[in-house]
Amino acid sequence: MNSENRSGLKERRLEVATRSRQRLVAHIAAGGTTDMADAAMENDSSAYCDPQRDQREKSRLFRQSPIVACFSSDVASAGDAFVFDLLGTSVLLLRSSDSRLRGYLNRCSHRGTRLIATRYGACRLESGRITCPFHAWSYDIEGKLSHVPGAEGFEQQLLEQRNLTPVQVREHLGLVFVQIQGQIEDGGIAAFFGDFHDEIAQLELSLLQPVHNFALDARSNWKYAMDTYCEGYHFSVLHRDSIGRDFFSNIAVFDDFGRHWRLCFAERALAALVDRDQSEWPDVAFSGIHFLFPNTLLVVGTLPQGEMCVRMFQLLPGQDAGSMTCLIRVYAPASVVADEERLSREFAYNDANSDITQEDYEVAVEGYRNLANAPDSFRLVYGRNEPALQAFHRALASALSEP
Repeated sequence: MNSENRSGLKERRLEVATRSRQRLVAHIAAGGTTDMADAAMENDSSAYCDPQRDQREKSRLFRQSPIVACFSSDVASAGDAFVFDLLGTSVLLLRSSDSRLRGYLNRCSHRGTRLIATRYGACRLESGRITCPFHAWSYDIEGKLSHVPGAEGFEQQLLEQRNLTPVQVREHLGLVFVQIQGQIEDGGIAAFFGDFHDEIAQLELSLLQPVHNFALDARSNWKYAMDTYCEGYHFSVLHRDSIGRDFFSNIAVFDDFGRHWRLCFAERALAALVDRDQSEWPDVAFSGIHFLFPNTLLVVGTLPQGEMCVRMFQLLPGQDAGSMTCLIRVYAPASVVADEERLSREFAYNDANSDITQEDYEVAVEGYRNLANAPDSFRLVYGRNEPALQAFHRALASALSEP
């Protein structure tokens, strides 16, 4: 991308950030209002606990649809690999010498052994081959079976049919998508983004490099955990000693883009702008949560020296309705990643063990336990002041053709 295009994307980010800040300051000036949905919304507890609903979600939303696996920068060079576990299916992403990204099942064609032990994350194929740890069958980066010890024990025609099993992979806007069942049709990723395409394009995710990643397992339904990311109504209570010190509770602006959305919360520092002319406001920093249906959150923030960083949270269903995994990955500009001093200073903490994450998941675990033991008549309620939460559940119900 040329410098002119990049300049245009930066200008658009600033325009979006400026409008969001204006709306947030207006809410603060009005005494603490927030963007509202048209009405409150109720939802059955079965939406979280019903095992049949859980299986429908896994089939339609996670197996038969494209799902974000990682950033393109996680597999940037030839020989780079990335492992992504999705509903018990381990996918191996490989960057070949022609710069093409390929996806395969992380499974040896001999006896089904897992080829690379990593559960989630990047690795490097220094030899340019994937070698099975069981019998040392080897595959090249194109997934072709290249070496079999004791090959005389197998008919050649049989071995020619034993290449790695391919998985559908697409790259777009710096993101890598996989689909473990069916085909990603031409235009499928563009259709996936819909009206949200330009909002993600302006983030320039392809310019960001991986910093670190974590995985967090929880005994909760993935949607109950997702709900905690969808509103700031709880900041002053659950997060009073963490994010609640820096952000107002229950003040946010919400932008709906079909199945996807953006949500921005009000920093307490914005209160100082209420009585100032906008010409005197300081430079704006771009921030906000960008939700990609059905399970990915891109939390955009600004580092002390002004660079943009992104924390990606991916919530994945577990073996049953009451288990899940949250993948947390952090990305920053290459100049920041190359600066070891800055990395140790600004990214020293473990996101999976941060106070905010621990507080959210303690609530998710106990809340799900209550729902699992609630009477069938119990219904959750999402307030008008929780529009992103409502949008998330409406999109899920629509995708499943349910009320």
